[in-house]
Order: sequence, then C-alpha cells, then structure tokens
Amino acid sequence: MVEQTKTSDGMGQSAATTVAYAETYARRVESLAIWALLIFGLSAIALLYVVNAGRESIPISPDRGSIGFQGLVLSMLAALILTPIVYIRAGAYRNEMLPERLHTKYGWLVVPITLAVTLLVGLVSAGTFEIFTRSFEGVELSRLSAALRLGALIGTFSYLIVSWIARMRGSNLIYIAIFYLFATLLVAGATNENAAWYEGSFSYLGMTESSSTMIFNLGLPFTGLLIVIWSLFFTDYLDVLLAEGILTERSRNIIRWAIILAGILLSMVGIVRFGIGLIGNIIHDLSATGMGVMLGVLMLFIPRFIKEFPREFYIYSYTVVAMLVLAVILFIMGVYSLTGIELSAFSMSAFWLIIFYRNVVQLVEQVRPDLKF
Repeated sequence: MVEQTKTSDGMGQSAATTVAYAETYARRVESLAIWALLIFGLSAIALLYVVNAGRESIPISPDRGSIGFQGLVLSMLAALILTPIVYIRAGAYRNEMLPERLHTKYGWLVVPITLAVTLLVGLVSAGTFEIFTRSFEGVELSRLSAALRLGALIGTFSYLIVSWIARMRGSNLIYIAIFYLFATLLVAGATNENAAWYEGSFSYLGMTESSSTMIFNLGLPFTGLLIVIWSLFFTDYLDVLLAEGILTERSRNIIRWAIILAGILLSMVGIVRFGIGLIGNIIHDLSATGMGVMLGVLMLFIPRFIKEFPREFYIYSYTVVAMLVLAVILFIMGVYSLTGIELSAFSMSAFWLIIFYRNVVQLVEQVRPDLKF
C-alpha cells in the first residue's frame, strides 16, 4: 500500500493553510445558506399571499392550486436559481485549492447539473408533500397560514440546497446518476398501464405502445449523460494516481473510456426504442448488453489496473462477476425472467461502480492528503 509522510515544514504549513481555508469556506457556506433561507422564505411568503388573493382557504391537495402543488413549483424554482450560483462559486473555491493542472472549467456542465438537482429536489418535494397529504387528508389552511407555513418550508429547502451544493464534489454526481437510473425504472414501471409489464422486460416500458415511454426514453439518456459528465470529474482522481505512479496511462484511459462508453450505451437504450424495427432492436439490445459487458470486464481486470486497493475489494469484484454469470445461467435455465436478470445486473453493476469510486477517492486521499477535491 502506498503511503506518504510529511517531512518538511513547508508541507505542514500548507496543510495548516488548507485546513484554515476550509474552515473559512465552511463559515461562508453557512452564511450563504442562511441568506438563502431568509430571502427565498420571505419571498415565498409574499408571493403566495399575493397569488392566492381572493381565496379564503387552500387545500393541501390535490388540485393545482393546492399547497402541495405550489410548494413543489417553488422548491424547484429555488433549486433552479440557487444551484448554478452556488455550484459556480464552489467550483471557484475548488480551483483555488488545487494545482493549476487540475483546475476545471465548468462552462456548460452547470446546465445538466442544475437540471439534475432541480429534478431531484422536485422528486423529494413531491414525496414530502405526498406524506403531508396522506397525514392531513382533507385539511385546508387560510391564505395567511398557508403562505407562512409554506414559506418556512421553502426557506428550509433553500438552506439545504445551498449547504448541499456548496459541499458537493463534482464526482459525487455518480450518486445522483444512480438515483435517476432506478427512479426512471421504478417510476416508469409504477405508472405503466399494464400491471404485468415485467413479464416482458424493462425495454417494454420504452416501447411506442407503452404508457411510460416518455419517462423511460428521457430518463435513461439523461442518466447516461450524468455518468459521462461524472467521468470528467472522476478522471481528476485517475490523473492523480497516474502522477503518483499507481496507475499507468494505458490503464487510466481504459478505465475512463469504459465508464464513458457505459454511459453512452445506457443513453442509447433509451434513445433507440425497442420495437421500432429490426435494426433498432439490434442496436437497443447491443447497447443494453454492451453496457453490462463493459462494466463486467472492468470488474475482472481492475486488479491489474490498480494494485493498491484493499484485497476485499478485489474479492467483491470477482463475486459480483460470478453472481452476474450465475444470473445469466439461471435465466437460460428458466429460473430468472428477463426483467429479473436486468434488475440484478443494474443493481449489482451500479453498486459496484459506487464502491469503486469510493475506493479510488480513499486511495487518492491517502497518497495526496493535501488535495481537496
């Protein structure tokens, strides 16, 4: 295992400076988050009071004038405004703390990241208001009461958004991407008119005659795009391992392109619908299969690419490959359905990718503790 010791006073001073800067940044983030709470909370109160003029009472749900719907719109609007501002400021801080060769020009990346966070906030808000709806069924609030309570909730959401985005590593997009992957699959399945859709495969959810076509065929390409964007940040960690001699340039390129291609192939599963023709079906099936094969090969050869991981990680990687092969065998024997093997492959591959990322981060923090991504 590679270790690094600090032998010079300069390194010690640099580490102390980094810690002091991080503490200062934490205070700045907290200040910004509180301002967001006050500004968006009070603005929401005023806006809701004006918008609901002439209404004596407002139901929690279910119409579009309800508290739940207005809260959903305002929380997503707060995320849409706050995310790019905070993300760019956090990116500037990140660049200040890193060597120039690791600086990132964010540019267009802020657009899909903002969209991802906004949709995530929308899902969380919808779930929150759904709980309130079920807990207080039939309850209606006065105009002033609704404005005050909903404004306080929007302020809280704003505080949490700023606190999260300001501290979020760009490489943490993998968690959002995996969330969207399963949200797409499960929401598409839950909203499909055919209760027995799973007797076919997940591809049925995106077919022309399916009622969940839009969810499936927009969700998967967007998830694939997030994985490709995440790979750009993840490459920064691989570059550190390359500079430290832990990773060869060839291994770095193989890992990077395997992840990028997996993201592209996942997008193709949604872009090219199954059932639109023979060529389309072939592309769709090859994309789905290729994505799994790409990650499976990466699992098999990761011990050759990076030798400094804990032994347990290699055992886990081989175990996942064995379980995936077993799932295929059980499918051939008729024990597993096609949907079952797809769900197993999605779950095991996604979780392996997260654990792989976490082990890379831990290794980088071990060999270069002075770098704060």
